[in-house]
Amino acid sequence: VYVGTGNGSPHPIWLRSPAGGDNLYLSSIVAIDADSGRKKWHYQTTPSDSWDYTATQNMILADIEFGGKPRKVIMQAPKNGFFYVLDRVTGELLSAEKYTTVTWAERVDLKTGRPVITAQSDFSKETKLVWPSEAGGHNWPPMSYSEKTGLVYIPVLEAAMTFAVAEQPYRPYSVTQGVQTGLPALGDLNDPAVAKLIAGQPKPKFEQVLKAFDPRTGKIVWTSKVMPFWSGGVMTTASGLVIQGSADGFLTVYDGKNGAVLRRINIGTGIMAAPMAYEVDGEQYVAVPAGFGGSFNAYFLPGWAAKERVNDPRLIVFNLGGSPVKLAAPRPNLPLLAAPAQYRGSVAQVARGGTLYGENCARCHGDHTESGGYPNLWKMPPETHAAFDNIVLGGAFSYAGMASFKDVLSPTDARDIHAYLAAP
Repeated sequence: VYVGTGNGSPHPIWLRSPAGGDNLYLSSIVAIDADSGRKKWHYQTTPSDSWDYTATQNMILADIEFGGKPRKVIMQAPKNGFFYVLDRVTGELLSAEKYTTVTWAERVDLKTGRPVITAQSDFSKETKLVWPSEAGGHNWPPMSYSEKTGLVYIPVLEAAMTFAVAEQPYRPYSVTQGVQTGLPALGDLNDPAVAKLIAGQPKPKFEQVLKAFDPRTGKIVWTSKVMPFWSGGVMTTASGLVIQGSADGFLTVYDGKNGAVLRRINIGTGIMAAPMAYEVDGEQYVAVPAGFGGSFNAYFLPGWAAKERVNDPRLIVFNLGGSPVKLAAPRPNLPLLAAPAQYRGSVAQVARGGTLYGENCARCHGDHTESGGYPNLWKMPPETHAAFDNIVLGGAFSYAGMASFKDVLSPTDARDIHAYLAAP
């Protein structure tokens, strides 16, 4: 059994483990004997991880020729930007090449198996621009392997991120990351402070591409056109097709050998999951779950289908001769609503509530200017204001994913957050 492990918290090693060390089994691939439950071998992709580079991304088992010999391998493209090929029987590292821009490490030493860390990765004393971002070069949407072409198809996230230390007091049941991060590609690259950070570094991006990667040579064979960030997983077929959905609501069919686009189908709903294929009574079908979400669900950016159309999740199934896809309806633009006066508070309560909102609520609900997949709390109708405490503290919507916050927020805290949202 092969297990990929996650990162540590707080993220910076100097906060998490001031004495240093690798934090063994962090960001690692671990092989476990299914009969005994004992470890057979392990390989740590990112010792002393400080950048949220998990190794939980999907792994592929394949029998390939490597170095002129047949090898039983396991392959992974974790968040840290290197593509790893290991002997799945012994754990021997065979290859570790970059599949995207990487600046936290110069390379991986194949003799030691360890990354050669760069000075650019160290943000303990000053803010640094690091590639890839915390989102990684590859996140949870799965890559796929084709036995026909011998290539791995990776949905690659191309983004740099600024990292700075942000020491946080420990709070039970709360995330303690210990970092303050930013995506400069979404801001003004000509800002003097930003220009200083990116000087001498690869120009920041915020985009996604599909890359065909040859695990035998460690080289990229072809790259798709740019698509919106955080697009979907990949499926390959026995005939050599590669199919991927994207955040702009298109399902694209590629020739796996050369990347030629064979078909683009607009479904009008963002796609994050990988498609699947199946056969019934000799007829082949392709199914794809559609609906945008995940860690960028607080704000929908231009180019994402979810910004323009209703983002209800749906399963879409295709076959030859099938009917056209019905696009989702345009997204309604709900007005900001004035809160009932009884929920307003003093200047001090509003200020305190704003701080609490930023710490506990903004990660999902964003601000008043825009909303993503979660409700815009500045557009609450009167009946939601009346139920506010029951929702926030009582867990009235826990069945829908909005858990009770009574373990981290007091009634006074909830009142001040409500006052912040109700301020005219």
